[in-house]
Amino acid sequence: MLMKQILLTLKVAMATTLLALPLCLMGQDLPSFTGLEDVYFYSTSFSSGNIYNQGPVEKVMLSAVPDEFIIMKKTDVTQQKIENAVISLIPTAQISWVKSDICAVIADEQALEANRNELLAMDDIVSLRPAYIRTVYKDLINLYPVKQVALYGFTDEIIVKQMYDNHDEVDALLASLGFQVESAPIDPYGGTRWHQIFVPKESDIIAIANSLYETGFFYASSPRQCLVVRDTYAEPVDLSELDYIYDSGGEKTYYYKLPGHFMITKDRETDKAQIEAIINRYLTDPYYEWVADDRCQVETDESLIDEAIARIRSKEAVNSANRSYLMQSDYESTLLNGTDYPSTFNFNQEIILMFKDGVLESVKDSLSNAFNISSINDNMIYTSWTAPKTADIFKICNSLSESGYVKYAEPNWISGFKIIFWSSGSGTNGIEKTEVSKTSEFYYDLLGRRMDSPAGFTIVVTRYSDGTVRTEKRLY
Repeated sequence: MLMKQILLTLKVAMATTLLALPLCLMGQDLPSFTGLEDVYFYSTSFSSGNIYNQGPVEKVMLSAVPDEFIIMKKTDVTQQKIENAVISLIPTAQISWVKSDICAVIADEQALEANRNELLAMDDIVSLRPAYIRTVYKDLINLYPVKQVALYGFTDEIIVKQMYDNHDEVDALLASLGFQVESAPIDPYGGTRWHQIFVPKESDIIAIANSLYETGFFYASSPRQCLVVRDTYAEPVDLSELDYIYDSGGEKTYYYKLPGHFMITKDRETDKAQIEAIINRYLTDPYYEWVADDRCQVETDESLIDEAIARIRSKEAVNSANRSYLMQSDYESTLLNGTDYPSTFNFNQEIILMFKDGVLESVKDSLSNAFNISSINDNMIYTSWTAPKTADIFKICNSLSESGYVKYAEPNWISGFKIIFWSSGSGTNGIEKTEVSKTSEFYYDLLGRRMDSPAGFTIVVTRYSDGTVRTEKRLY
């Protein structure tokens, strides 16, 4: 009975997408199943195209790019023949070959839509599908133009890894679909095996892959992808528009504001429900998640965020409310290489300082008075200072760095980092790096979410008291 229900669900979903797809694959007002997709994949690197890079199953949000699609040709057909066919229909099209048999076509979206069916009808073309971009980066690219961005194109293959001990059910399911299937031998040690499924070029491959995954028979179901690097901006990014701090070497590290995201910290005596009531008072249908007992990550419309932060800061129960950031180098590397999500940076109202040797206490007092900051922790390595809730933390850090009295000054990053202390000893500067004593580590999944009990592929980020940072990727 279960098998019949699953088969019926799959067939209805596939029939629906096959009927609807020719009308809207590349159109402007795309339905949700082509304009915004949930894609399950099983890979530590989404861009790798290699399903055997095992990692956790994640759900990735993708948006179709309206003025670009990906064509895969038959191996025995020349590239010139495909280019001639495209140019004859769309004279203004730009064609670039991603691989020997896969090309990306950029043109006016109306021209692409008008000629899509005729291209699909060509026997020389094996696959024609839109290019996609991760939805989380769309607003960022609009706010902070970058030179290049990685787009994803899908061929007509779906790779699935089946569960243990369900071989008969999986074989019956795949046979009923009517697709060409190539299956690997059953693993004699683990009992699992892989299947390569070839679907029609006019089908909605994402919907089919997700329907297969949702049967519960498979650990993973992923369309095979190819990576396209597309130029989006000819000039360098205007760094004057970005926030920055100085590193210990005096170089600027730049950060992008993550649109619509901010973090609230509360005092530990305040109940979470009180903070949630404050959030709901000033925002309509916000998304929020408690990433620690005293920290709440909030997501809302970008147009509302500045006013919301100002109002939430005014509440006595709130210790801090500040925007979330992405490091420029991490973000742009992610866009270009199409790999892991960059870590989200969040901070409270504290500032971490490492003074230069010999700085007098009177100088420290003068700095604290000038910037209205108060010392809350002082040790041999660094000092922690707290600032008013409305203070510009970046501005204070940069002014302190420019004063000439500190080795570095930066926000107290409360996600992505954990300070680890060097043990003290004798040395010319009074500190000798003899041994590391770990108090704890911060664990994050690929989406940057804090994990108390890490499982699967996990990003481990650690910060040392001398300003160095170590990031590791581990499989638990």
